Amino acid sequence: YDDLDESEKFFVHARTVNIFRVIEEAFVHQQEGRLDNRYWMGFRRYLSSILSTPGFRQVWENRKHYFHDEFQEFVDNLETTEWKFD
Repeated sequence: YDDLDESEKFFVHARTVNIFRVIEEAFVHQQEGRLDNRYWMGFRRYLSSILSTPGFRQVWENRKHYFHDEFQEFVDNLETTEWKFD
């Protein structure tokens, strides 16, 4: 992440914030009982693994103020798991 130029960082931030926004929406739906827990657990596991990568973690730390307080607290307290490509 640190080796990216400014335009590449902008692209990474934009795409990553979009991913966080989708997961935030799923979080709200789950909290309100409108998302089956089986689907929510998939979102949660995905978030847990992507947060272990330096790029996603950096974007989250830089942009978490874009998201509502309950979601920020949830993400900040989520235990991460290792990201694997295979």
